[in-house]
Amino acid sequence: MLAHVTAWKWRDVRRITHDRSPLQPYEAPYGKTTREMNAAIYAGSHRTPARTIVAEHRAAHRAILRALREASREHFAKRWSPHWPDDTVGHIASHRRLQLEPLFGRRASR
Repeated sequence: MLAHVTAWKWRDVRRITHDRSPLQPYEAPYGKTTREMNAAIYAGSHRTPARTIVAEHRAAHRAILRALREASREHFAKRWSPHWPDDTVGHIASHRRLQLEPLFGRRASR
């Protein structure tokens, strides 16, 4: 799950910063269905050491926070999807509610 969240954070960083550089191996591929993109993320990460995935997630998290801080007001005024502005925050929160909180039998700590 962390590799999945990381890939989608990087996707949001690219969208916010208008980055068109080549995709890195840990990023979600373009031009596929959501199911196919998630399958590609899993295929690329399921044998990756946990410390590598955690380090990549931390880098992605720092990058998304930086991108959001530096984004213009116009960026936030535009409706990016039917879920906007809940895309980045809501996506991650839904995984926490659906996958982490049930493991702990309570609300996961922040």
